[in-house]
Amino acid sequence: MEKTPIKYSIDLKDSDVLVQQQDLITLYQPIIGSSAVGLYFSLFNEYHILKKLKLKLEHSRLTKISGLTEKQFNEDIKKLESLRLIKTLISKNGESVIYQIFAPLDINEFFENEMFEQTLTKKVGLENLEIIKFINQEVESKKVSDAEYEEVTAVFEDVFADEIDEMEKNPTIRDMNFVVLKQKKTTLFDKFINIEILNKILIDNGVAIDLRSKRYQKMFCDALTKQNFTEKTLATLIIGSFNFETAKIEPELFETKLNKTIAKKIRKETKAMESNLSDTQLEIVNLMDELNPDEYVLKVTNFIADFSTRRMINTLKEKFSLLNGAINCMIQHSINRNNKIIPNYIYKIAESLNSYSIKKTTDVLAYLNFFQKESSNNGMIQEELVSTRLTNSDEELMALFD
Repeated sequence: MEKTPIKYSIDLKDSDVLVQQQDLITLYQPIIGSSAVGLYFSLFNEYHILKKLKLKLEHSRLTKISGLTEKQFNEDIKKLESLRLIKTLISKNGESVIYQIFAPLDINEFFENEMFEQTLTKKVGLENLEIIKFINQEVESKKVSDAEYEEVTAVFEDVFADEIDEMEKNPTIRDMNFVVLKQKKTTLFDKFINIEILNKILIDNGVAIDLRSKRYQKMFCDALTKQNFTEKTLATLIIGSFNFETAKIEPELFETKLNKTIAKKIRKETKAMESNLSDTQLEIVNLMDELNPDEYVLKVTNFIADFSTRRMINTLKEKFSLLNGAINCMIQHSINRNNKIIPNYIYKIAESLNSYSIKKTTDVLAYLNFFQKESSNNGMIQEELVSTRLTNSDEELMALFD
């Protein structure tokens, strides 16, 4: 039976995509690459085409008009998803897909997100990061010389004098001294969460909080950076960490609940991964469990582990109670990502594994694959360690991290 072609449609969630084109190129392109940026604009253009045609087209058209292979297309889509520029929805029958397009964050909102800023810094370096900030500061702070111009701008009190008189007579109307025109801010929270729906769910459960408070906004945006949420899921996290006596969300409890939610998704991915592993790959996983990390380092690098690597292995065993398989997975992951073994990088992964109570080898593999998809480096092709002679089994092993 011939497989039904997948159809697609595109939904524009923000109207100011072109307005923030400079932010996309300045802030996002160094992270996701020009290919992903090109795909973003292709989807934006396709939205207007589909709007005129008023129909859905076959998904294969997207690779043709973007000039990408199917693999390149999928990698670039994942990059766009990871930085919350695109949201992908697939029908339950698998026959249609919707790509939702979101505008980039402006430069101030972008740098309020610590993970985005750190990723950009890693890509461009501190010097270029300062150039980006300096140029933006110059644009924002450029002022007209007072000596050359005289301000004739109308003020609210002059234009609406009658209304102000009415306000002064009516004590129920708040006093207004001046109006400041400012651009509406759009955070990850605004892009992905319908505040009315979220607020209704919370109120129905006896939780009344200011969702716009700076403290909560940072908490929610940090959470959305790690994981996509529906209003219902986010409400569950809030309710579960809400202290009804103080009428506040407890940050540590919220973080714990968040980690458990992510861990649940990881376990789901783990189950799917285990069922998809070939017999050969299962043999490799078993081999990783059996090989001492010192032996594993020698096998994949052709070098004896140095002092810092041996100390790291001991720390992972003693402090984090990790076994051979989990340690070997992280070593391989560091080699794939960094072309070398970086203890501090592996320590950070170990701390995350510990917070999610992940120790089993296949669970570690699923975790690394999961966060590779969710992170801002999503879709990047892994590079092999230079001068390593790989056997067939080694190639199979590295495929687990792709």
